[in-house]
Amino acid sequence: MKRVLIYSLYKDDDIQRVRDAVKRSGFVLAAKNPQMVICMGGDGTLLRAERSFPGVPKLMVRKSEVCKKCVNGSLQSILMKAQKKELFVKKYDKVEVIVKGKRMVAMNEISVRNKDPRNALRFTLQTSRKHGIGIIIGDGVVVATPFGSTGYFHSITRRSFKSGLGIALNNATKEIKPMMVNKDTKVVVTIKRGDAHVCADNNPQMLTIKQGEKATIKKAQGVARVVMV
Repeated sequence: MKRVLIYSLYKDDDIQRVRDAVKRSGFVLAAKNPQMVICMGGDGTLLRAERSFPGVPKLMVRKSEVCKKCVNGSLQSILMKAQKKELFVKKYDKVEVIVKGKRMVAMNEISVRNKDPRNALRFTLQTSRKHGIGIIIGDGVVVATPFGSTGYFHSITRRSFKSGLGIALNNATKEIKPMMVNKDTKVVVTIKRGDAHVCADNNPQMLTIKQGEKATIKKAQGVARVVMV
Protein backbone atom coordinates (compact mmCIF):
# COMPACT_ATOMS: atom_id res chain seq x y z
CA MET A 1 0.00 0.00 0.00
CA LYS A 2 2.63 2.54 -0.99
CA ARG A 3 0.36 4.76 -3.11
CA VAL A 4 -2.14 6.67 -0.94
CA LEU A 5 -4.95 8.98 -1.99
CA ILE A 6 -6.68 11.33 0.46
CA TYR A 7 -10.43 11.54 -0.09
CA SER A 8 -12.27 14.34 1.66
CA LEU A 9 -15.16 16.75 1.17
CA TYR A 10 -13.34 19.32 3.29
CA LYS A 11 -10.69 21.84 2.32
CA ASP A 12 -8.93 22.98 5.48
CA ASP A 13 -5.77 22.63 7.55
CA ASP A 14 -6.59 19.04 8.47
CA ILE A 15 -5.95 17.99 4.89
CA GLN A 16 -2.40 19.32 5.06
CA ARG A 17 -1.91 17.59 8.41
CA VAL A 18 -2.87 14.27 6.85
CA ARG A 19 -0.67 14.89 3.80
CA ASP A 20 2.31 15.55 6.08
CA ALA A 21 1.61 12.39 8.11
CA VAL A 22 1.39 10.33 4.91
CA LYS A 23 4.74 11.61 3.65
CA ARG A 24 6.49 11.17 7.01
CA SER A 25 5.31 7.58 7.11
CA GLY A 26 7.00 6.80 3.80
CA PHE A 27 3.90 6.63 1.62
CA VAL A 28 3.52 8.33 -1.75
CA LEU A 29 0.59 10.67 -2.33
CA ALA A 30 -1.30 9.59 -5.45
CA ALA A 31 -3.91 11.40 -7.52
CA LYS A 32 -5.05 8.19 -9.23
CA ASN A 33 -4.65 4.41 -9.06
CA PRO A 34 -4.17 4.38 -5.25
CA GLN A 35 -3.37 1.27 -3.25
CA MET A 36 -5.05 2.74 -0.17
CA VAL A 37 -7.56 5.57 0.28
CA ILE A 38 -7.64 7.69 3.44
CA CYS A 39 -11.23 8.84 3.94
CA MET A 40 -11.51 12.04 5.95
CA GLY A 41 -15.06 12.50 7.15
CA GLY A 42 -17.64 10.00 8.31
CA ASP A 43 -19.75 7.12 7.10
CA GLY A 44 -21.06 9.08 4.11
CA THR A 45 -17.53 9.88 2.96
CA LEU A 46 -16.67 6.19 2.98
CA LEU A 47 -19.66 5.40 0.76
CA ARG A 48 -18.66 8.10 -1.73
CA ALA A 49 -15.04 6.95 -1.75
CA GLU A 50 -16.10 3.35 -2.37
CA ARG A 51 -18.05 4.43 -5.45
CA SER A 52 -15.04 6.32 -6.77
CA PHE A 53 -12.44 3.66 -5.89
CA PRO A 54 -14.30 0.35 -5.56
CA GLY A 55 -12.44 -2.42 -3.79
CA VAL A 56 -9.43 -0.30 -2.80
CA PRO A 57 -8.73 -0.53 0.97
CA LYS A 58 -10.13 2.48 2.87
CA LEU A 59 -8.65 3.89 6.08
CA MET A 60 -11.24 6.07 7.82
CA VAL A 61 -10.15 9.20 9.69
CA ARG A 62 -12.80 10.92 11.79
CA LYS A 63 -14.01 14.33 10.72
CA SER A 64 -17.68 13.76 11.50
CA GLU A 65 -19.83 12.82 14.48
CA VAL A 66 -21.08 9.72 12.63
CA CYS A 67 -18.21 7.40 11.76
CA LYS A 68 -18.61 3.85 13.04
CA LYS A 69 -15.47 2.48 11.37
CA CYS A 70 -13.12 5.42 12.00
CA VAL A 71 -9.74 4.52 13.48
CA ASN A 72 -8.80 5.86 16.88
CA GLY A 73 -5.40 7.16 17.87
CA SER A 74 -2.62 9.08 16.16
CA LEU A 75 -2.78 8.96 12.36
CA GLN A 76 1.02 8.92 12.26
CA SER A 77 1.21 5.83 14.45
CA ILE A 78 -1.55 4.11 12.46
CA LEU A 79 0.26 4.75 9.18
CA MET A 80 3.48 3.41 10.65
CA LYS A 81 1.61 0.25 11.59
CA ALA A 82 0.39 0.05 8.01
CA GLN A 83 3.99 0.26 6.79
CA LYS A 84 4.90 -2.60 9.12
CA LYS A 85 1.87 -4.58 7.92
CA GLU A 86 0.43 -4.61 11.44
CA LEU A 87 -3.05 -3.64 10.26
CA PHE A 88 -5.59 -5.91 8.61
CA VAL A 89 -8.16 -5.33 5.91
CA LYS A 90 -11.72 -6.51 6.46
CA LYS A 91 -13.88 -7.38 3.47
CA TYR A 92 -17.55 -6.45 3.25
CA ASP A 93 -20.13 -7.69 0.76
CA LYS A 94 -21.89 -5.11 -1.39
CA VAL A 95 -25.34 -5.16 -2.99
CA GLU A 96 -26.47 -4.15 -6.47
CA VAL A 97 -29.69 -3.28 -8.23
CA ILE A 98 -30.57 -3.63 -11.90
CA VAL A 99 -33.37 -1.55 -13.41
CA LYS A 100 -34.08 -1.67 -17.15
CA GLY A 101 -30.52 -2.76 -17.84
CA LYS A 102 -28.93 -0.09 -15.64
CA ARG A 103 -26.89 -1.13 -12.62
CA MET A 104 -26.02 0.60 -9.35
CA VAL A 105 -23.90 -0.80 -6.51
CA ALA A 106 -24.13 0.03 -2.81
CA MET A 107 -22.08 -0.72 0.26
CA ASN A 108 -24.93 -0.08 2.70
CA GLU A 109 -28.26 -0.63 1.00
CA ILE A 110 -30.51 -0.38 -2.02
CA SER A 111 -33.78 1.41 -1.33
CA VAL A 112 -36.91 1.59 -3.44
CA ARG A 113 -39.21 4.35 -2.24
CA ASN A 114 -42.16 6.45 -3.30
CA LYS A 115 -41.19 9.27 -5.63
CA ASP A 116 -44.11 11.40 -4.38
CA PRO A 117 -44.04 11.44 -0.54
CA ARG A 118 -47.75 12.33 -0.51
CA ASN A 119 -48.72 8.97 -2.02
CA ALA A 120 -47.83 5.44 -0.94
CA LEU A 121 -46.49 2.86 -3.36
CA ARG A 122 -48.21 -0.39 -4.21
CA PHE A 123 -45.68 -3.10 -4.96
CA THR A 124 -44.90 -6.79 -4.63
CA LEU A 125 -41.74 -8.44 -3.36
CA GLN A 126 -40.45 -11.83 -4.51
CA THR A 127 -37.25 -13.65 -3.58
CA SER A 128 -35.44 -16.41 -5.45
CA ARG A 129 -36.13 -18.62 -2.45
CA LYS A 130 -39.79 -18.76 -3.58
CA HIS A 131 -40.88 -16.43 -0.82
CA GLY A 132 -43.28 -13.77 -1.99
CA ILE A 133 -45.47 -11.12 -0.44
CA GLY A 134 -48.72 -9.97 -2.00
CA ILE A 135 -49.53 -6.34 -2.65
CA ILE A 136 -47.71 -4.10 -0.18
CA ILE A 137 -48.80 -0.53 0.46
CA GLY A 138 -46.16 1.74 1.95
CA ASP A 139 -43.22 4.03 1.33
CA GLY A 140 -41.03 1.30 -0.10
CA VAL A 141 -38.43 -1.31 0.82
CA VAL A 142 -34.77 -1.40 1.89
CA VAL A 143 -32.39 -4.27 1.08
CA ALA A 144 -29.26 -3.94 3.22
CA THR A 145 -25.88 -5.59 3.63
CA PRO A 146 -24.51 -6.52 7.07
CA PHE A 147 -22.30 -3.41 6.89
CA GLY A 148 -25.31 -1.23 6.14
CA SER A 149 -27.60 -2.92 8.66
CA THR A 150 -26.61 -0.39 11.30
CA GLY A 151 -27.88 2.46 9.11
CA TYR A 152 -31.20 2.84 7.29
CA PHE A 153 -32.17 -0.80 7.99
CA HIS A 154 -31.67 -0.25 11.72
CA SER A 155 -33.69 2.96 11.62
CA ILE A 156 -36.67 0.99 10.33
CA THR A 157 -36.29 -2.26 12.27
CA ARG A 158 -34.21 -1.33 15.37
CA ARG A 159 -32.02 -4.35 14.72
CA SER A 160 -28.92 -5.31 12.74
CA PHE A 161 -27.41 -8.53 11.39
CA LYS A 162 -24.03 -10.05 10.51
CA SER A 163 -24.59 -12.18 7.40
CA GLY A 164 -26.75 -12.38 4.29
CA LEU A 165 -29.13 -9.64 3.20
CA GLY A 166 -31.79 -7.88 5.25
CA ILE A 167 -35.15 -6.80 3.80
CA ALA A 168 -37.14 -4.13 5.62
CA LEU A 169 -40.43 -2.57 4.56
CA ASN A 170 -40.58 1.17 5.00
CA ASN A 171 -43.75 2.41 6.69
CA ALA A 172 -46.02 -0.36 5.35
CA THR A 173 -49.72 -0.22 6.17
CA LYS A 174 -49.66 -3.76 7.57
CA GLU A 175 -47.07 -5.15 9.94
CA ILE A 176 -44.54 -7.31 8.11
CA LYS A 177 -41.46 -8.38 10.00
CA PRO A 178 -38.02 -7.80 8.46
CA MET A 179 -36.67 -10.75 6.50
CA MET A 180 -33.14 -12.11 6.70
CA VAL A 181 -32.15 -14.07 3.59
CA ASN A 182 -29.07 -15.88 2.30
CA LYS A 183 -26.54 -13.61 0.60
CA ASP A 184 -27.14 -15.37 -2.73
CA THR A 185 -30.86 -14.60 -2.67
CA LYS A 186 -32.29 -12.43 -5.44
CA VAL A 187 -34.96 -9.89 -4.48
CA VAL A 188 -37.40 -8.59 -7.12
CA VAL A 189 -39.55 -5.55 -6.41
CA THR A 190 -42.38 -4.96 -8.90
CA ILE A 191 -44.29 -1.66 -8.87
CA LYS A 192 -48.07 -2.04 -9.10
CA ARG A 193 -49.03 1.60 -8.67
CA GLY A 194 -47.11 4.86 -8.35
CA ASP A 195 -43.61 5.90 -9.38
CA ALA A 196 -40.58 4.96 -7.30
CA HIS A 197 -37.01 6.16 -6.92
CA VAL A 198 -34.33 3.48 -6.72
CA CYS A 199 -31.37 4.61 -4.63
CA ALA A 200 -27.94 3.15 -3.84
CA ASP A 201 -26.54 4.50 -0.58
CA ASN A 202 -26.08 8.29 -0.79
CA ASN A 203 -25.46 8.25 -4.54
CA PRO A 204 -26.98 11.46 -5.96
CA GLN A 205 -27.92 9.55 -9.12
CA MET A 206 -31.23 7.70 -8.85
CA LEU A 207 -33.23 5.47 -11.17
CA THR A 208 -37.00 5.68 -11.60
CA ILE A 209 -39.39 2.78 -12.05
CA LYS A 210 -43.06 3.00 -12.96
CA GLN A 211 -46.09 0.74 -12.84
CA GLY A 212 -45.27 -2.73 -14.12
CA GLU A 213 -41.49 -2.23 -13.96
CA LYS A 214 -39.08 -4.15 -11.73
CA ALA A 215 -35.97 -3.62 -9.65
CA THR A 216 -33.80 -6.72 -9.21
CA ILE A 217 -31.56 -6.62 -6.13
CA LYS A 218 -28.79 -9.08 -5.25
CA LYS A 219 -25.31 -9.35 -3.81
CA ALA A 220 -22.70 -7.59 -5.94
CA GLN A 221 -19.64 -9.47 -7.17
CA GLY A 222 -17.04 -7.10 -5.73
CA VAL A 223 -16.34 -6.40 -2.07
CA ALA A 224 -15.46 -3.28 -0.11
CA ARG A 225 -12.27 -3.31 1.97
CA VAL A 226 -11.85 -1.34 5.20
CA VAL A 227 -8.51 -1.02 7.02
CA MET A 228 -8.85 -1.98 10.67
CA VAL A 229 -6.44 -1.34 13.54
